[in-house]
Amino acid sequence: LWVPKGGQKDVLEPACRYIPGEKASTMKELRASVGIVGQAYRTEAPHFVLLPEDEFPETEDIHKWLIQDCGFDKETVRDHLRDDRRAYCAIPIIDVDDRVLGVIYCDSKSLLDADEVARAMEIAKKIAPIFVHVLKVKE
Repeated sequence: LWVPKGGQKDVLEPACRYIPGEKASTMKELRASVGIVGQAYRTEAPHFVLLPEDEFPETEDIHKWLIQDCGFDKETVRDHLRDDRRAYCAIPIIDVDDRVLGVIYCDSKSLLDADEVARAMEIAKKIAPIFVHVLKVKE
């Protein structure tokens, strides 16, 4: 779960640790201009990306995608991001005033089929309103 850092609109921070002990847990902030989290935040729309092994066979291919398509720099990719993920999902949490309060983020080592993607998106959309209430309490 990523939320605006200190009310800033261009920087997000994790509302809680990602996975304790994992490499990605070191990300303390994220520019809203990068990644699918930033894309979901900026566009106020859900984003789902699959990286099939036949199109991204090597770790370097995933790194290239993270840098060229997602806007991360090489150091961030090397030091903070998991390079073994094959599916990414980001769902914005939007309140009744159409303000994006945060972004629910999930990733997976496994590719999902079309039915699993649809089910994951439906579940995330259903739980997003719950986070609206949680994040309003934080304010």
